[in-house]
Amino acid sequence: MNVKKATFTEGERAEIVEEFSKSHTNHVYKRLMVLKLKAIEGMRSEEVAKISGLCHTSVNKIVSRYKAEGIEAIFGKQVLEFLEREAAALDYTRIILETGTVNEKAVRFYLSNGYRVCENYGKYVGRADSVCFSKDL
Repeated sequence: MNVKKATFTEGERAEIVEEFSKSHTNHVYKRLMVLKLKAIEGMRSEEVAKISGLCHTSVNKIVSRYKAEGIEAIFGKQVLEFLEREAAALDYTRIILETGTVNEKAVRFYLSNGYRVCENYGKYVGRADSVCFSKDL
């Protein structure tokens, strides 16, 4: 069986170690632990899965997302969910936001989290370099 091993640059390793040393929620800590065990310790996904309590496919997804999107992939969803909860608690019923069209990671991120492209609003009207999203809460 041909097993593909994730490779990490020195910069990625340093970034993971730095973030791992900070205080995080359990959810983020577990993801950082997965990355640390893979990048620094060189462990196989099956071994990391046993230690982390995740299945090996989840371990591979965490590594893949990190490699594709960087460290923000570890935090992004958690921050967005927090902001959505806070907005709902303040009786907002919809969130509208903007990002640049060149920021493909952000576009994919918002779409994958239930946001839909909407007409550009305010100062973004008529700007081809902006894309706006909305989500009902």
